[in-house]
Parts: sequence; structure tokens; C-alpha cells
Amino acid sequence: TLSNEQGEQVPIVYDAVARTLSVDRTHSGKDDFSDAFKTVTTAPVHGQLTTLRIFVDKSSIEVLDAEGKVSLTNIVFPTSPYLPLGQVSVFSP
Repeated sequence: TLSNEQGEQVPIVYDAVARTLSVDRTHSGKDDFSDAFKTVTTAPVHGQLTTLRIFVDKSSIEVLDAEGKVSLTNIVFPTSPYLPLGQVSVFSP
């Protein structure tokens, strides 16, 4: 989960059982300009993911697996930067 000090967050979820990767931007930051912006994007995963590369800049998040099996890109508008990746929370079911 990418997050900032304002409580804005972007969970990135790999579901090995359903074989999907998703990015949830429903609480990612400024989103009052459109109800359609508050969404979870999901992509199918072929095989098993072992490594993800996550690129974060001022207004976008790109999630790629190391083998090119899946890629998700989302625009976000956080009111302050997300915490450095070294402080990202990772959970396993």
C-alpha cells in the first residue's frame, strides 16, 4: 500500500488464487472532480508473479512484473507525496 501522511492510500494487490493484479485509487488523493475516477483497475496475470517493479512519480503509478506478464498504470493526484517505497506496507494472506 502506497500512502502519505494525509491518510491517502493506493493498495496494490496481487491475488495468486484469482490470478489478478489490481490498483485501488478510490482513496488516492484528490478525486472530487469525477465519481468515475474512484476505481480499482484489475489485470489478469498469466502464471505466478514473483517480482513487481513499482514506479511512482508526482501523478502516476506504474506497476510491472519483472517478466512482462502484466502492467498497470494509474493517474493519481495525492495532496502530498506518497511515502518512500522503503516505507510501503506489504501484506500476505
